[in-house]
Amino acid sequence: MQGDHPVVLLDALDLLVELDVETCEGAATIGLELVDAVPSFDAVLVALGGGALATGLGHVTRASAPDVEVICVQPLGAPAMRYSWRERRVVTTDSNHHR
Repeated sequence: MQGDHPVVLLDALDLLVELDVETCEGAATIGLELVDAVPSFDAVLVALGGGALATGLGHVTRASAPDVEVICVQPLGAPAMRYSWRERRVVTTDSNHHR
């Protein structure tokens, strides 16, 4: 994603497995600040942990800047969300260390 637009990276937050409305709302403020601070960008990369950060930030960013692509990324050593999606149930993993 090179070019005239800045690339914005956000650090992951330690989030609970269940989505907490207040956590999603707090994450949404990041989206508001991002849209206000950066005049033009094509995409935002969001760390995907428990889903609250991606939900809040993604919802507000897409509502405020519909052409912006929200891309969720997951660390190789923390695959719980990928496993949960595949198995259609909450799956936890023992470690956040790359294997």
